[in-house]
Formats: sequence, C-alpha cells, structure tokens
Amino acid sequence: MRDRTLTSLALVALTIAACGNTDGAADEPDPTTAATDGGIAVDEPPAAADGRMGVIVDYSPTTSDVTALLYVSQHPAAELLAVTLAGTGESHCDRAVANTRALLALVDRPDVPVACGPEQPVGPGNEWPADWRDAADRLDGLDLAAVASTAANTDIDAIDLLASTAADHDPVTIVALGPLTNLAAAVATRPDLAEHVAGIVTMGGAVDVDGNATNGAAEWNYFIDPTAVDVVLGSGIPVTMVPLDATNSVPVTRAWFDALVGHRTTAAADAVHDLFAASRPYD
Repeated sequence: MRDRTLTSLALVALTIAACGNTDGAADEPDPTTAATDGGIAVDEPPAAADGRMGVIVDYSPTTSDVTALLYVSQHPAAELLAVTLAGTGESHCDRAVANTRALLALVDRPDVPVACGPEQPVGPGNEWPADWRDAADRLDGLDLAAVASTAANTDIDAIDLLASTAADHDPVTIVALGPLTNLAAAVATRPDLAEHVAGIVTMGGAVDVDGNATNGAAEWNYFIDPTAVDVVLGSGIPVTMVPLDATNSVPVTRAWFDALVGHRTTAAADAVHDLFAASRPYD
C-alpha cells in the first residue's frame, strides 16, 4: 500500500518549509525539478501579502494524503485556499467530498471549498485495485459520520475551483498528491492558469528506482493517468516532482507512530493517530 511511506506529509512539509527559505536562489532554475536520493529540492515560491503561502491541495483521501491535508490546514505558514479531489484517485468522488468536508469541519476549517473532478483519465489510463478504493472510501479509524460538516459547499467542479481560486489568490502553489487529471484538465481548458500558479509540487513518478504499480516500473499516481503527467509537465508551470526515489526514504515506522502517540494535542493529531492505528502500515 502507498501509505507505508510518509510520502504526502513529507512533500507538504518541505513545500511549506521552502516558503521560509531566505537563502540566495539559484540563477535560472530548471522549471521541472526532480527530487531524488532522499532529498527534495523545492524552489522558493512567492508568499501571499501576509507572508503565508497560498496553497491548493489536489488529492484523494487516503491515510497519508489526509495526514498531509490536515498538516497544511494547521500550519501557520500556509493558507489553505481550496481542496480539489481527483476523481481518478483512490477514493470515489461522493465519499471523497463527504469525508473531506467532515475533515475540514473537524479542524475548524469549514470555510475551505471542496470540489471533485473528472472520474476518467485524460487519456488511456489504469485503475486502482478495488479493495484499495473501498478502504479509501471508508477511512478506517475515523468516525466522520459523527462530525457535523458545515464545510463550504460549491456548485462548481474541481477544474473551475482550481482556476477561480488561482485567479483570486495569485500566486498560488498547488500540492498534488494523487493523479494529475484535474491539473491537466485545468491546463487544457484554462489557458491563463499558468499566469496565477507559482508552482506545482507533485508526488509521483519513479526515476532511478522500481515502480510500485502493477507493471513494476511506474508509480501509482502517474500510472493511473500518464497522459495527464505529460500535459502538466509541458504546461510551462514550474513543477517539482517528488518521486519514489525520495519518498522511499521516509517509511512509516513503529518509532514514528510511537512518537505521534505522545503528541496528540489537537483534533488533527488525533485523527492522524487513529488512521495509522487502524491501518498499521508499520507492521
């Protein structure tokens, strides 16, 4: 399972950390940066007027991705502007929307709008294992049905939400934790999107390591919708790719979980603990 690594949490943490980096920037950085060898190179994105990084999270609720969403929702250096759900992600749209709204209500962020995108890949694609999708829909360990969700409803889809949020909060950083279907569709149908996006940080790909998908070469997020990857990488928007080469270095261990047990001081920390206690990827 993908949740054996702290993939998404590490990605978000390092993206936000880059916001506070005041060291000299490299001259003319390559617009596409691959993070490998266990290190993640993230160019410093522009901050909002109040000094915080404006972030759109594009994801699908799984244990690791929920951890990342809750992290960014609570981080003082980040302003969570919107959550777009990959319809091609592990969780089906209806459950993903309901679960995400409940999670946002749980951490007192009901103001954040949520929308789901296309459920079919941009081009020829692949499918998640059915049991993985069932598990993502359930989010075992959390009783979200008991959470009174007052999160912001939206009548627009994920593509419109991405485009309008980026335009209203220019510049934004998009943290993409699942298949890139939403981003590819937005790039293809909203030609001005690139003007408002400081960069995209995406968890996906396998450069110099074996993949974890069924073909043995690809990483799951990119395996699901490979055409979307081509579209996003060719969009002209700066992209930082965090592949398995980096994320394999941050496994979920028993020591990490035990440390989490001792730091349950917020509703977000409680939720993360309960998710990992149920899935037990460290066993």
